[in-house]
Amino acid sequence: DIEVIAEYYLENDNLAYMGLDASGKETTDEASIVSYEVTGIGECNVSKIAIPREHNGKPVTKIKDSAFVGNKTLKSVIIGDNISVIGTQAFYSCTNMVQVSFNAQRLGRLVFQGCSKLEKAIIGKNVENSADSMFFACSKLVNLTILSDSLNVNSLVLGNLPKLKEIKVNEDNSKYMVEDGILFSKDGRKIYLYPVGKTGDTYVFDSNVKEIGDNAFSDCPYLKKINIPDTIENVGIFAFSGCSNLKEAIVNAKKLNRLTFFRSSNLESVTIGSNVSSWGDQIFLGCNKLSDLTILSSTLDVNNNHLYTSSALKEIKVNENNSKYMVKNGILFSKDGSKIYAYPTGKQEDTYVFDSNVKEIGDSAFQGCSSFKTINIPNTVEVVGSSAFQGCSNLKEVTVNAKKLRRLTFYGSGNLDSVTIGRNVSSWGDQVFLSCNKIPSITYLGTKDEWSNTLGKTSLWKGGNTSIKKIICSDGEINM
Repeated sequence: DIEVIAEYYLENDNLAYMGLDASGKETTDEASIVSYEVTGIGECNVSKIAIPREHNGKPVTKIKDSAFVGNKTLKSVIIGDNISVIGTQAFYSCTNMVQVSFNAQRLGRLVFQGCSKLEKAIIGKNVENSADSMFFACSKLVNLTILSDSLNVNSLVLGNLPKLKEIKVNEDNSKYMVEDGILFSKDGRKIYLYPVGKTGDTYVFDSNVKEIGDNAFSDCPYLKKINIPDTIENVGIFAFSGCSNLKEAIVNAKKLNRLTFFRSSNLESVTIGSNVSSWGDQIFLGCNKLSDLTILSSTLDVNNNHLYTSSALKEIKVNENNSKYMVKNGILFSKDGSKIYAYPTGKQEDTYVFDSNVKEIGDSAFQGCSSFKTINIPNTVEVVGSSAFQGCSNLKEVTVNAKKLRRLTFYGSGNLDSVTIGRNVSSWGDQVFLSCNKIPSITYLGTKDEWSNTLGKTSLWKGGNTSIKKIICSDGEINM
């Protein structure tokens, strides 16, 4: 008593093929052929096809890279589980294709890129993995069903799908479930994908959610505010990257992985809650309007490699009762003021005068501070951290008298051309002047013997820098 409407797709053997030998290499030797790959449209002029399981009595196992590039005939394709691999850009710019169902084990990159009329896609149960952006520039895809329970699905894998408002899965899927169109783990504890086309300027996380997956909210254009509660333990890489209208974020998840808000270009205000205990690098890379940053956590390590902020950030804020940090003149210090953790990259001073209380400059503390032209690190500073002045692009002159420098101190400060090293400096790490290729010489305020017995014991500090030709000591020169 059930009426079923179905379309039957004929297997079409008029496609173009190439033989494959036992090692998977192409061959025209009939005796060596064990299987075939589809290489193109051949003589097929049918718009709706199923890829055959066999050709010349042998299995068809692969669709070659770029096999159907630019094809205007195909409107609908079924690819069965006999296909182990769909190659990179196999259906690139098939601009009349409306629907596809595929059950191949593996997919290369950008398989359906530019299929601008594609509206419906079914990812079969046999699909185990895919390279990035399988549906890149498929701007009309509105109907996506996932039958696979082994493929890791996120927006990076699928590509930006601006019309996709919901995802569908089969009820017996052992890995995924869908709630309100959003793709979750079967137990609801992890969000894998929030469809880009969902409207709404915020999202409220259920207390059952413990993890936000990599790229889960990437490129969502409607989000304006997000509050990540302390019930969430882990936020994945690129989780909110490219959220172009996101303006405010309150974050209290335990752990953030790197590049969380990468390219969320309108993000202005961020509060890092007391529950946040670890995060990766470059959390705010490309967030060029971030001007209001408050840190409530007293366990999180903070430096400019983590923040990677822009000229908009001129001060950092902390709560008064923070047990780890304090702020002076917008700069993040340890509570006792003895260590500088982060100097806001938006501050416009061309130098900085160190207070005598400062004993340590933290890793990446001044990284990316492009306004600096001169720096004098006095002998009251005992340790200068790794990459402390990395990428200070306008820094030209430095005088260093701190006791110890760790590696990559001035890495990438490409305009640096004058360096003076005091006698108090007793050790330094590798590649201190990596990519500082305008330094002709270093002035050392001690003797040649003092140089040879301390800093000159190793050449690793140069880090491949061939511009430094000599060390000018108080009693003569040392050629490098």
